Amino acid sequence: MWRLKNKLSIIGIIVFLLGTQTVYTKNPEKDIEDVYLEIRAERLNDDFYMIKYDNSKNEAYIGLKSFFFFLQLFSLDVNTQNYTVSGMINGKDISTRFTQDEAFVDENDELYVKSKALIEKMDFEYLTLDMETLVLDVNPNFVLPYEEKEQGRVERLRLEERKVLEGEQFDLEMKRKLISPGILKLKYDLNDVKNSDDYNFSYEYGSQLLYGELYVSGDIKPESELNEINLKYTDIIEDNDLTIGYLDTTFPSFASLESDLIGISLDNYDTYSQTENGITVIRGEADDADSIELYRNGMLVDYLTSPPRNFEFRLADGSTNARYLLKIYYKNGGIEERYVYSLNDMDALAKGKWKPVIQIGKTKEKGDFQALVKSYYGVTDKFTLGAGYLNLINSDGRNLKMIENDFIYNTRHLNYPTLINFTNYYEVDKNEESYNLSISQNINDYELKFTEEKYSPFVVGEEGTKKYDSLSLYKPFEYNSYEIGVSKTTELMRSFNTNESIENTTKDIYGAFYTSYFNPWSFSFRVTRTLSGDYKYITYEPSISYSGWALIVLDAEITKYDDYSKYFESYGLRADKRRVEILKDRLYMDLGLEAKFVKGVTSGNKDSFVYGITFSMDLEDYINIDVNSDIEVADNGKSTSTTGLTVTKAINLATPLAKMDNDISVNNYTIQGKVFLDRNGNGVYDKKIDVPLEGVGVLINNQEFLTDKYGNYLGDNSIIDEIITLDVNRKTIDPMYKNSKGTIRIKARNSNSLKVDIPIEVVSMLTGNIWNTEDFTEREFTQNIVMSSIQLEKDGKVYKEIDPEFDGLFFFDDIPPGKYNMKFIYLGQENVKFSPENIEVNVKLQDPDEGEYFEGLDTKMVREEEVENTEDINNY
Repeated sequence: MWRLKNKLSIIGIIVFLLGTQTVYTKNPEKDIEDVYLEIRAERLNDDFYMIKYDNSKNEAYIGLKSFFFFLQLFSLDVNTQNYTVSGMINGKDISTRFTQDEAFVDENDELYVKSKALIEKMDFEYLTLDMETLVLDVNPNFVLPYEEKEQGRVERLRLEERKVLEGEQFDLEMKRKLISPGILKLKYDLNDVKNSDDYNFSYEYGSQLLYGELYVSGDIKPESELNEINLKYTDIIEDNDLTIGYLDTTFPSFASLESDLIGISLDNYDTYSQTENGITVIRGEADDADSIELYRNGMLVDYLTSPPRNFEFRLADGSTNARYLLKIYYKNGGIEERYVYSLNDMDALAKGKWKPVIQIGKTKEKGDFQALVKSYYGVTDKFTLGAGYLNLINSDGRNLKMIENDFIYNTRHLNYPTLINFTNYYEVDKNEESYNLSISQNINDYELKFTEEKYSPFVVGEEGTKKYDSLSLYKPFEYNSYEIGVSKTTELMRSFNTNESIENTTKDIYGAFYTSYFNPWSFSFRVTRTLSGDYKYITYEPSISYSGWALIVLDAEITKYDDYSKYFESYGLRADKRRVEILKDRLYMDLGLEAKFVKGVTSGNKDSFVYGITFSMDLEDYINIDVNSDIEVADNGKSTSTTGLTVTKAINLATPLAKMDNDISVNNYTIQGKVFLDRNGNGVYDKKIDVPLEGVGVLINNQEFLTDKYGNYLGDNSIIDEIITLDVNRKTIDPMYKNSKGTIRIKARNSNSLKVDIPIEVVSMLTGNIWNTEDFTEREFTQNIVMSSIQLEKDGKVYKEIDPEFDGLFFFDDIPPGKYNMKFIYLGQENVKFSPENIEVNVKLQDPDEGEYFEGLDTKMVREEEVENTEDINNY
């Protein structure tokens, strides 16, 4: 009984140990333990590899037999009797002996060697062991067999690859057009169903015109008005776009323009940020976006729902070292990620490259002439010069005529890069100078940034910033980041008593902490202390955000003034859940909540609490209806509710009666066609022979569009990448079916369309074995298999190439009917051939709609002098 209990205890302990990620068992000869971890060497990887580890000395021991097997070094022989390794690597003889201080043999006759000795005696650059993550990284100073094999394959295909690389990088192209029918979208908005007079009937139109992209929007009723019109030509000069019409300008932050600009521009600033006296302003353009999320250093800080075409974010937290990312969710299901380009931190251009920026026009309301013309040129890869001229009229009527000079320098040092941006503005009429200076210095993972802005009296006017200085230090980690900084602002402002301009200087010091460790939850905490000025105070700004199944931002601002006993307190909560599916592909619901509570200020500020529900219904793609209900609860407890209605209809004027996604952007490109089973293999839809396929997922840049019962699909998207891909989701078709055209690369253009039919072919599987013969030992056979590959040729060209398994088994999948030549190739240095070297395969199907499984395509590995030529295997 006692023995039975002990046996059960021992078995329990063993089961427990085997169930853990790291398994420890004592070695009888040394005080070491077995550790299971991940081993990596270039592209080779094993997630459950065992080493022995001496905790007392922090030394790792590697078992050479398993180690050489992992690296596919089958030519090496390990002798556990005399602690030696012999053989050949890269054509060189290897003979190495380890001492008993460097190695030991365990009970399984495996030779374990210290990692340091292995590096010194076997020519490894490093073997790096991380016991926290349980990862062993290996990097040899010699070429591994799989790399040698790949090099041989690359050499054989080099000429063919070069032709592909030198040729066009796409299969189809959407040509620019003189004129196209385009897409028209009509929208009816009823703000409150209780008041039928409070409505708006508007339109959007996009098409190709004069080989450019035309966009027009306006109101029809209650008043007819043109809101926006522009014609855009993309990539006119390198990656710069030419726009004629309503412009999104990038004038300096001190220029306060009266209204939108109508004119001409040449630039590539689709999304950018500017820092204006510590306030970060992010502007961009997105057609028919459902929501836009703004992330700073990986943390959600703000978002917009149902944003306008030209959107804007304003962040007044004073952060100067942030990196911003936008996630744009479009109404048609597309998702885009954009990194925000900072105008204040432009990088140096490559040597010989130049970048023009032209923005000329008149303001919409007063017709004031505004102009910005400048150019950058890369003198060297590190140094860029810029020069330009500005003629701007501010909203108060001051005419700024300025010559701009830019100096950009980037040391491009690997560990300590420095980026310097200096812009000087010379006011011609007043003979005054202003400047912006930005210096960013990276020291390993620390980022130090200094900013200085100084403006002349004429630029400042009666109100505005005269000088702004800031210095900050930022340190990012994997999930956390820290930032500290100081700033000083001198500005002119109106006196409350005399209405005269007075000068005020404030000094601030701040510290901030950000973490996304609990992703998708993020947390930040910022403390700002004002050291001088009319009012001295300290502000605490905690914030929590969530970016998972819903969007939630909860933030607060608590300020304590030195001269007052009361606190200023502001608390905000925003939460939105978009596109909750009620009826599949038809009825959706949006939930939104917003609350803001303010205390300790004048009575003009009131607490508010707002929440709302929106229903979105898509009626068979003919019309889209949105019903929204908002309820606002005031600080006195009274509530008011508003119910609105929005009806949207999109029409493709090329085919006005066809169904269309009403969430489409009018400037999107469209791709349509038919997916069908190509029975006769000619790649063209034959109505009497081929079969349309319903429910097939067509992937346009990985966004899926399903075919209808006639096999037709219609997909749309906006240009994110100029070259897009078109393919079929294999999960939505029979496993023995395949897109016969494969992935199609298309050069797309907005406001354009293309018709692409997708034939589906029936495919089969070919399988066989490479058998060993008496010419080779098992070890030699495995070594030679590693250096072998199998090609399947069709019409004299390589159709597919694979590597056999270590035991010689191989298989080709996705093979359509036809005649093929299977070739067995040895890429090593030994006298190895195959018998037969070629197998002629004729794949025929008994049922034209079903793929088959073909086996028995075998060959033998033999010495070179014992080779037969060819064997035919037909009628498969």
